[in-house]
Amino acid sequence: MLTKRCNSAMLTSLEHSHHTLDPIKKKTKKQGFDRVPHKRKKLSARERRQLKLFKIDPEQQKYSLYVPMHETWVEYMKDIIDFEKFDPSNKAAMDSLLKADYHGCKLTVSQSKCPSYVSQTGIVVQESKNTFTLISTDNRVRGKYIL
Repeated sequence: MLTKRCNSAMLTSLEHSHHTLDPIKKKTKKQGFDRVPHKRKKLSARERRQLKLFKIDPEQQKYSLYVPMHETWVEYMKDIIDFEKFDPSNKAAMDSLLKADYHGCKLTVSQSKCPSYVSQTGIVVQESKNTFTLISTDNRVRGKYIL
């Protein structure tokens, strides 16, 4: 069938030449080793302490300032979790609880190695990797409570 459509000169040229079916990709010069973008240097723990990044000013240590944050947190949790259909055995629901933001949450310490922490209640002011800092109703910032 191919021979009927093509002339003999074209067939002989095709028989004796090499053709690739895939397009040839041009090789580009590797980038990355010559020009590395500068990353910002992270602050060390000493520098963070000197800058007092995690210290709450005494004029900001008022429980009444954090009540609106708690109300916002309640709306946030209503958006994340449908409490009418909530099932503690559902792994997806529990994962969303673990990954939620707890700034503004009212917490009560129920268990602790330190007995003086038990029954402390307050609104979460700071949340870090494994700790919470609470402000209580008597306008005192309570220590770091470890999960």
